[in-house]
Amino acid sequence: LEAAGLETAPCEKIDMPRIAASPVAYECRLQKVVDIDAPYHLVLGDVVGIHIADEFVLNPERCHVDTPNLGVIGRLRSPGGYIRTTEVFDMPMRKHADWLKEQG
Repeated sequence: LEAAGLETAPCEKIDMPRIAASPVAYECRLQKVVDIDAPYHLVLGDVVGIHIADEFVLNPERCHVDTPNLGVIGRLRSPGGYIRTTEVFDMPMRKHADWLKEQG
């Protein structure tokens, strides 16, 4: 982090700094590392803390976050594949009982 010139902030639950300028940061504890196929690994962890900049919190009591305005990106594939999550759409959820009735 120092070599990249990134300012850090302390975490509350783990003994590791987070990037201060990041609007969202997770504090995680390692659960396990699963070897998939050398040199690839799946790293599993438990989220023990979350930091979200105040301007992105819509409703603190209900934990609603203004995700469209975060400009979130996600990892899509390796190597180097990312995706922007700016296209939002709703998909109605069906009740399992309704689906069973439709199946006859």
